[in-house]
Amino acid sequence: MLRSPNKQYSSNPDISGLSEPNNITVRKRKHDEDYSEALMHLTSNIANKLDIWKAEIQNNISQVKKDLESVLKTDFDKLSISFSEIKSEIVVYI
Repeated sequence: MLRSPNKQYSSNPDISGLSEPNNITVRKRKHDEDYSEALMHLTSNIANKLDIWKAEIQNNISQVKKDLESVLKTDFDKLSISFSEIKSEIVVYI
């Protein structure tokens, strides 16, 4: 069994020197539909969804910030009261 052809074929891949351009064919890609409107719609939907997520994240961060400030204020007030009590006890012993 032979793996290569018996006949030698010659190939010249350099087509720039050909004098007959009729032998050269160019295939064009077929476009069944214009997808630009669908792509613009998809892009708009993605942008809107990203804006919604951005607003949700900003609201969540604001809520966490408010909660943290509230907890810190409560803890600071408790510490202030404790320091006042300690200070008054120190004054009593002096």
